[in-house]
Amino acid sequence: MRQRLVLFTLVILFLLLLYRPPSVLARPNFAEQTGEPCITCHVEGSLDLNPTGQAFRQQGYRWPLAGTADSRTPFRRALETVLRFLHIVAAFSWLGAIFFIHIIIKPKTVEHGIPTAAFRLTWINIIILSVTGIILMFMRLGSIHNLVDTRFGRLLGLKILLFLVLVAAAAFVTLRLNRKLRGASSGGSLALPSEEMMRKFTPEELASYDGKEGRPTYMSHGGIVYDVSGSKLWRLGKHAGRHEAGADLTEDLPFAPHGVQVFERVTRVGVLTSVNEEGHGVNKEHHQRAVKMLHFLANFNLIVALSILFILALWRV
Repeated sequence: MRQRLVLFTLVILFLLLLYRPPSVLARPNFAEQTGEPCITCHVEGSLDLNPTGQAFRQQGYRWPLAGTADSRTPFRRALETVLRFLHIVAAFSWLGAIFFIHIIIKPKTVEHGIPTAAFRLTWINIIILSVTGIILMFMRLGSIHNLVDTRFGRLLGLKILLFLVLVAAAAFVTLRLNRKLRGASSGGSLALPSEEMMRKFTPEELASYDGKEGRPTYMSHGGIVYDVSGSKLWRLGKHAGRHEAGADLTEDLPFAPHGVQVFERVTRVGVLTSVNEEGHGVNKEHHQRAVKMLHFLANFNLIVALSILFILALWRV
């Protein structure tokens, strides 16, 4: 909790330093953006803003001003509306998922692996936000110079930077951290049955239960031997066309689209002695490190998401 508070405080201080009363800008790129002469917004012979210029600044350097004739074509207005709608839906979907996971159900619920559907939703939203965001940025700013020459552009630039930070975090979780959560947790995530009540299998004995010629279909994971004979996913002793029954598949789980929870749906019939005797201390240690990183990223992503919403609030100030 203290770590989250420190990160949130630092981000807010940074945003407050960035948000300072903007100086009056009188540059040719505004004339290029609006198609209007400088005198439209400035008192003749002075850098002071007239009422039109003050309204232009207060409305985030958007032209035409609200309440004036819109020079955009009907097609462009419709296109901007559709793109803005998709952008908002994707943003709400992604940020909403972040708030839901980190505040409502808690990161602890995904300590043994994040569902594939969550990654699919995340990356679909990232693609939509990237494409629509780039198009809307150029439609809104007119010129890349306005990204640094206007207060709206600078806030937009900061929002883009924070968005890229979230994308980098999502890539790290997808490509590295989730595999560690699924793989490292496999040895200790499910409690081992009592050895007195479970049969002990050697790797050679396990290999004879290959699901062929009417033999039972067994496989092991994390030192536990499971009977998957009744599973439709293990027909003829094969799973997904490449995993053979009668073998230890502990090392294969990190590359599977599911987590260790699938083993709760099959019957445990014994323990694999060579694995069980070695213990799971190293696996447990790896899992603890992966969980700590998960919780850190959870707090970090939550603070970045709140910072993006804070920038949206600043746009209208």
